[in-house]
Order: sequence, then C-alpha cells, then structure tokens
Amino acid sequence: MIKKCTSLMLCILLLFALLPQTFATETESVPEGYTAIATPEDLALIRNDMTGNYILTADIDLTEALAEGGSLYNATLAWAPLGAGTSFVNFTGILDGNGHKIYGLKCTGPYGGLIYQNYGTIKNITIASGELVTHYAGAICTYNYGTIYGCQNYASITFQSSSSSSTSFFGGGICGNNNGSIELCANYGEVTSFSNCGGIAGYNNAGNIMRSWNSGKISAVTNAGGIIGYVTKGNIYDAYNAGEISAAYAGGIIGRASSTSYSNNDMNTCYNVGSITGSTAAGGLAGLRSGNRCNLSLYDCFWLDTMTDGIGSGDCNIYNALALSDATMKQQSSYVNYDFDESWAMGTCSYKYPVLQGFEVHTLEHVSAKAATCTADGNIEHWYCSECQGYFTDSEAAQSTTADAVKLTAGHNYVDGVCTVCGEELSLPAYRLDENLSFSMSISAGAEMTVSYSIVASVLSSYSDFYLEITKDVAGGDPITMIYGITEDREPMTVKSNPTTGEALMYQVTYKGINAKEMGDSFSTTLYAVKENGAIYYGNTTKSSIKDYLVNKIDDTRSIAELKTMAVDMLRYGAAAQVRLGYNTENLVTADLTEEQLSYATTEIPEAVNNAASNGTGAAVNTNITVTSRVQLNLSCIYTTATDPNAVKCVITDSEGKILGEIAATNKSGIMFSAIYENVGAKEMRDVINATFYEGETAISQTVSWSVESYVAQVRAKTNVTEDELNMVNAMLTYGDAVAAYMTVSGQ
Repeated sequence: MIKKCTSLMLCILLLFALLPQTFATETESVPEGYTAIATPEDLALIRNDMTGNYILTADIDLTEALAEGGSLYNATLAWAPLGAGTSFVNFTGILDGNGHKIYGLKCTGPYGGLIYQNYGTIKNITIASGELVTHYAGAICTYNYGTIYGCQNYASITFQSSSSSSTSFFGGGICGNNNGSIELCANYGEVTSFSNCGGIAGYNNAGNIMRSWNSGKISAVTNAGGIIGYVTKGNIYDAYNAGEISAAYAGGIIGRASSTSYSNNDMNTCYNVGSITGSTAAGGLAGLRSGNRCNLSLYDCFWLDTMTDGIGSGDCNIYNALALSDATMKQQSSYVNYDFDESWAMGTCSYKYPVLQGFEVHTLEHVSAKAATCTADGNIEHWYCSECQGYFTDSEAAQSTTADAVKLTAGHNYVDGVCTVCGEELSLPAYRLDENLSFSMSISAGAEMTVSYSIVASVLSSYSDFYLEITKDVAGGDPITMIYGITEDREPMTVKSNPTTGEALMYQVTYKGINAKEMGDSFSTTLYAVKENGAIYYGNTTKSSIKDYLVNKIDDTRSIAELKTMAVDMLRYGAAAQVRLGYNTENLVTADLTEEQLSYATTEIPEAVNNAASNGTGAAVNTNITVTSRVQLNLSCIYTTATDPNAVKCVITDSEGKILGEIAATNKSGIMFSAIYENVGAKEMRDVINATFYEGETAISQTVSWSVESYVAQVRAKTNVTEDELNMVNAMLTYGDAVAAYMTVSGQ
C-alpha cells in the first residue's frame, strides 16, 4: 500500500528557513544510505544535496504545491529542474522512483524536466501528468550524461512559441539532450518544439538508447523522430515507434542524423508503425542522413510499407532493413534476429506488433464509479479494454480484475410485493412477447454500411418507456450491443413529430460503422417496451447481415443487372478487405457465392489515373493516406505566423469549386496544422477533390488535388506493393465504379 508522508515541522522549517534540510518520515522500507522522498517539499529539497541517494516512498502530486499560494509556487518558472538556477549543479547521486508516479509536473522557464543535468542514475519513475512549456526539455531530465532506466512519461512538452526560433532548441519525452544511457523507457506524451523533437530524446550526442519506445505525437518545424529528433553520434537498440511524427525532416526512429566530425550511428533491431509526414523528407526509419562524416547503419530494422523509403534523404549502410506489410509485421517470424527470450514479446491485445517485455498495450476506456439503484447495476471506478475485454483497476492496466468484481448490484427489496426502497410494485411475469412491437429496416451501402430503423409511434402508445437493442457479432470476439432510446443513458433516437401538435409520429435509429471487412457479421435487433408497472415486453428479433442483404439483391428477379453487379463487386471488396486486414479470413463473404451469382461481377480491372497535384502559393500541404476498410485523407501544413490559430481551417471543394466541407484544423503552438477528410462516398472514388488551408477567409497554403483513384494509381506504382494490398485497392475502385453505374441508371 502506498502511504503519503506528511510533516508539519517540515512546512514550518521551510517557511522560516531556520534549518537547511529536513525530509519526511519514512513510510516504506528505505534501503541503507537512501533518503525517503514522500512529498513535493521532499522532492524540492534534493537540490540542497545533489550527490545523495534518494528513493520515493509514495506517489507525489505537485499540482497544489506549484499553484499560487502553494509551498513551491514560482510565478516565472513553476518547477525549476533540480540543479537549475543561478549556478547550475549536476546531479551525481541516485534517484529511485521505486515504481511511484509524479503528477502535475509543470515547467515554464527556459529549461524543463524533473532534473536539469544528470550525471548519476535516475530509475523507475513515471511522470504521470504535467505540462512543460520551455525551450530545452525532457520530462525526466534536460541533459543526461548518466543513466536513465525504467522511466515513463505522460506529460506534454511544448515549445515556447513566443520566443525566437532556433535550430538549437530540443524536446524529448524522456531526456532533452542525451549523452549517456537510456534503457527500458517509454513516452506516451505529446512533444512539440521548433526543432529537434524525439519521443525519447530530442538531441543525442554520444548517447545510447536501448529497449525503449514511443507512442506519443511528435512534431517540429525542422527535425522530429519517434525515438531521437537529431543525432550526431550514438546507437539505438531494441526500440520502436507507434506515434505520429511530423516535421520538415521526419523519421520513424530518427529525424535527422548529421555530424561535422566522424561518427558511427547504429540502429539495431528497431521498427516503426507510426505515420510519418515530412515536408522536405520523410522516411519509415529516418528522415535525413547528411554529412560525409556521419555514418548511419541499419541492422534488422523494419517499417510499414505505407511508406516507400526507409530513409527520406541521404544514404546509409543497410543490413536487412525492409518495408513490410501490416500483416507481415504482426508475425513473429518476420523478426528473425530479435530476442524474444529476454527483450521482446508479440502484442496480444490491441497492438499486435512486437512489444518490449513489460509494456503490453491495451486500448483503455475509463469508466467512472456509479452507484447501483433498484433498476440498474452500478460499478466501481475501473478501466476496460475493448480489444481483449479485460478489466483493470488502474489507468496503466497493471492491476487486472473481473467484470463481476467491478459490478455493483442492488435490485429491489420486495416486501409483500412492494419495494421498500422505491415503492415499485412487483408485476409478473417480467418479460412478455408483444408481436405488435415491430419496426422497418433498410440498409444503405457506401464507404460504410448504414442500417436504418423506423418505429411507428402508435405501437408504443400504451408503454411508458421503450428501447431498441442491436447486437452485432464479432468474429473471434464477444458480441457488441448498442441500446437506443429517448433517455440520456442510451444512444440517441431521432423523433419525427407532427409540426402542428408536436406529437411524436415516428422514431428513427441510424446504426453506422459496419465496414467492408465486417460484411459477413450478423446483427440482431429487438424492440423492447416497458409498462408503468415495470413489466417488459419485446417484439420478434430480426437477424441479418450486409452479406445477406447483398445476396438477396443478387437473387431478386426484380433487381436490374447494374444492381446485381454492384452487390457482387461489393462482396468482392469485402473479401479483399478481410484478407488485407486479417479478419475472419476462414469465412470470406464470397466463399459460398455460386457461379451464376459471380457471373455478374466486373471482370476487368479498372483503369486508375494519378491526378494528384499541388498548385498555388503558400505553405506546402502534406498528404498521408490511411487505408483500413475505408480511405482517410490526412492533411497538414506548417504555418508559423498564424494570427489566430483557432481560425485555421481546411476547405474541401469539388472540381467545380463547390464546398464539400470545412474542417477546423487542429494545431500545436501555432506550428503544425492538420485536418482529416473521410467523407468520400463509394460513387465518388474518381471525383477529384481540392484541399486548401485558410486562416479565416485568407488562403495560407497551396491547393492539393486528390482522389481515391489517384491513391489506387499510386499503390499500383509502388515497387514493393503486396498482393493483398493491390487486390484490396483494385476491388475498392471496381466497387466504386459499380455503385456509380447503378446510381446513374437508376436516376439516383
């Protein structure tokens, strides 16, 4: 159990400065020769002896201490890194976090980090939250010449945009400038700087980084990398990046490698699966290698084949460095020289790529505590992983639990048929069939499949409450249930009312999100209604799937030929998506189609022309395509002179200039602006769209032209395109052409 140390005497002594140093009483076992650290004041007192050995005996929250009126309040600097001040002092001792966390780390001076310059050892500390707005920063330390081991960061690191720009600035999730050793560290926080940003180290000069990884978003104007932003000398072993990287020179592991003196830099057993955007050069592993005296060697390093080049610009020594497909990178056999006995393990939850042992990745949703009532279960506070259906009592998924353990139940307490808590009268039976509880259902097929339900209000007139329950099967997983209703605790319904009387006439539900790979998944729908006495009635359950719907269209004698072709081509697209994404491949949606049904399919592979282009003046617009079961266009530009960053938007127009959408741009410190466009319908895959960034009504970027057809042409032109990727994009464009043909003939 973690216990916090408090000391009234400590506060008094600090306030009046009568004694030089006093630490809190130990509450956990403290090794001989170590001093216990249990409070914010304890932590601050380390600066009085930077040679000592210290161990945390409790989690520490700096929030109140750094706030105005707090014991450590500093209006200018907030937290000054230990050792930073009028005269800088190096830390040469040991700081052992002992598995504890520090919350609320806030730095607003020129230097940011828990410690300024480390020549000793810092280990087993997690910076659980905080914000560092500085020029030179690393969450654990600004500069490292010693050892950092087993540390993690969740705090954000941000460039001070009000200051002058400099290529010497740096920011790293763990360390700003590394000249020592960093091992078994991870960064989850967002890091943004004018220059030299890295998930682990912003700048690396003669330092080594081992068994570390990044999943935070890393962005800079000049150099950004998933592990290191700028390296002049040093080695990286057993590291990977899963975060989004963007800069002029952007790389999955290293942003830029360059040196004015002879140096060797080895990248060994590293990989990248994060998206990389570089306005000048971008690489799956490194953005730029420059300078004849800087050698960069790659050993057993891999990156997703969504990027063509491992090195954006410059050459290097390559010893088994390859672009691999998503499916291949999820297979342990692809990583022959990786040590799966001591260092690596294959991810088993939401992250299927290799992970460093001790860093399993979950997709966690926080569930707040809720009291149980007579009619509804409650729960304790917990975190739930939708991928592995795991329950955890902490936000890092370190302590697992069960669904039953987090549930709180109360229920009615009936005495003589009346609940003593809420007064509800017992009415049996609780559930009854009412065949009048019915609904109509229709399915529309586009980039995503949508199921629409309509419920006539008159069938519900005798009930006090009602809800529609939809349960979708998931291949290899538990079913997903969604409940729609008109109360706030349910997914919303749309009410169609009489405009004169306001009386409800119809209730409508739109069920979205069934994508191409899930066409074979069944979904069941039941309408429930509740009487005043609590008795629940239900209608007949309808079970269907997108595949069933399409097969019925193929077999329906009333369907025209173009509709049959559209349905078959759509199923072929679904099967290709299953193969590409590795989803339920033993039950492809086309597996049981007859020869007669398949005869309606398009037989020729459609032509695809790359009509992507850029024109006009202003900032360059970077594009990055994400393809899973649909196409998503990621757009970004570097724009450092925004007067009002909140007014920056991306305007999407068609070929005739008609506005299709205005997307508010997201930004960090007014440096990088980005937007995501994903409203490309199936029939519009050949339509060229134009994207331009604006500040208010003034264009600030070039205009890029793009289409799904262009993307297909680009994939076909890749030298390393895989068969499953090629089949999916060809099937996607074929299906789009079939939809357009059907809608033209049918007058839609």
